[in-house]
Amino acid sequence: PRTADWETKAMLRAITQKDLLQFFTGDASLTPLEKKTLKSWVQRRLQGEPLAYITGNTSFMDMTLVVGPGVLIPRIETEVLVKKVLEFLSETAAFQKKSLRALDLGTGSGNIAVGLTNHHSRIWVDAVEASSQARRIAQVNVNRYGKGRVSLVEMDFVKDRWEEHLKAPYDVIVSNPPYVPQKDYATLSAEVKMEPKRALVGGLEGDEIIRHVIGESASLLDPGGKLFLEIGIHQAKPLSDFVQGLGALQLDRVIQDHQGIDRVLILKKK
Repeated sequence: PRTADWETKAMLRAITQKDLLQFFTGDASLTPLEKKTLKSWVQRRLQGEPLAYITGNTSFMDMTLVVGPGVLIPRIETEVLVKKVLEFLSETAAFQKKSLRALDLGTGSGNIAVGLTNHHSRIWVDAVEASSQARRIAQVNVNRYGKGRVSLVEMDFVKDRWEEHLKAPYDVIVSNPPYVPQKDYATLSAEVKMEPKRALVGGLEGDEIIRHVIGESASLLDPGGKLFLEIGIHQAKPLSDFVQGLGALQLDRVIQDHQGIDRVLILKKK
């Protein structure tokens, strides 16, 4: 087994901080320490460690974010989630001039929070995270991309009382919560299992945490506000049915990702 060419190139860039063209033209070469580091990194990759953990960063919405063990690695599906929030804010007349408040539940690396602040000039975000390890990583990304408008909140949004930690109302609540069913965890690749399980598994059926978020969110949303949730495969229909049984929120629409999978559930406050 060997690493893919693009992975090796990514490691080279991370190690040397140089344009790879310099190596191909003979204008640069690896030092003994860089060669040793590259060999070590290749071995780690061959053992299944995620490339983002090895290099210490990943790309998300044209940003280079710091990541590491103990934090979920941002995926392209979550870019769809953030872009839909930004579209809603830019297209809603009531939000054109006012300062906006957003709540990001389970911020992890902070990718959703900084994705919002880095692409919208009038939004302030409360970014909730229970893991101290994740909060330390998120703080690095917030310092770089948060524009001074992201506040990290130490809170377990599944167990803690929301009203004791959060200052409502919010114009938008957004979350990429754990949504893998417990029964499906064993089928995940060894590489994915290196990411924190608590950020992946959403309960026995996978949507229990999402249902909890839906139930708690209505009282924190401003009139006209919306809840944006990243969801797992086959979860759109049962969650839509669940929402109909409640009173305060109603289904706005379901957005598909790049693979045509129902990925973003959007609910609005009645």
